[in-house]
Amino acid sequence: MAMLRPNPRGDFPVVAAIAFVDPTAILCGHVIVEGDVFIGPYAVIRADEADENGHVEPIRIGSGADQPQSCCPGPGRRSQYTVGAQCAFRYCPQTSSH
Repeated sequence: MAMLRPNPRGDFPVVAAIAFVDPTAILCGHVIVEGDVFIGPYAVIRADEADENGHVEPIRIGSGADQPQSCCPGPGRRSQYTVGAQCAFRYCPQTSSH
């Protein structure tokens, strides 16, 4: 079982029963993983940074998406982030909280 952790606000990840999340992956906060998704080894998906009103926007991994190993979408992100259905997330851009 992957490490599923709450963010400071208390939001826990939600993972569909038919998604595969590698046991070494870490999902933190307001993360929504739809069905038939692959999240590979050592992936880190964080939705734990609140805006000035304390709201945390979700990271949604769409049905059939492929999140490979060692990818880390989330840090420095304060707007909603979606990996679309049937998409393969292959590049992890650097982000900024500014």
